[in-house]
Amino acid sequence: MGSDITTTEEQNIEAKWLEGIKNHYRITDERFNSGLEFASLVVDGVSKVQAYERAFKTTREFAVSSSTTLFRSKWIQELIRYMQTDDSIEYISEVKSTIAILHGIVKDSRASFREKTEAAKALQPYIKQERQKLEIEMNVKSDDSSVIDKVVALAKELASQGKMLGTSGQVIDAVLID
Repeated sequence: MGSDITTTEEQNIEAKWLEGIKNHYRITDERFNSGLEFASLVVDGVSKVQAYERAFKTTREFAVSSSTTLFRSKWIQELIRYMQTDDSIEYISEVKSTIAILHGIVKDSRASFREKTEAAKALQPYIKQERQKLEIEMNVKSDDSSVIDKVVALAKELASQGKMLGTSGQVIDAVLID
């Protein structure tokens, strides 16, 4: 029995993307792997000089003179951008998991009344935030429709007076031709 390593579709997509970067910028395998490690260390908060030292296994003096140039290169910037996660995405996923846990406590038949009450109290700020988002969305939609309704009403009123709106918004007298 051999151990077969299977890759997910996400891993395949990532490998293809990384291979595309390597081919596009014509970087050797060894340099690309070191650059990937450098970008990963920079994203993790390590200074550019220390990251260069570790990734390329060089002296500090050489790292001081070369790290900034490598950091500013387009392929390294693309790798860093790819590796950085958006804080708002992390926040949203944390909020969702928190809500799921609290909701699970409220629905749990084995939970005590006190635990359910505390979980329900903790859910209140999240519920309030969602209501505010929905109200904002509804206000935006209703504002759009009211503007459209006003324009349609204005056009009907002008048409009843035998007038039209021109392309630049000016009122034009129109004569009906029978």
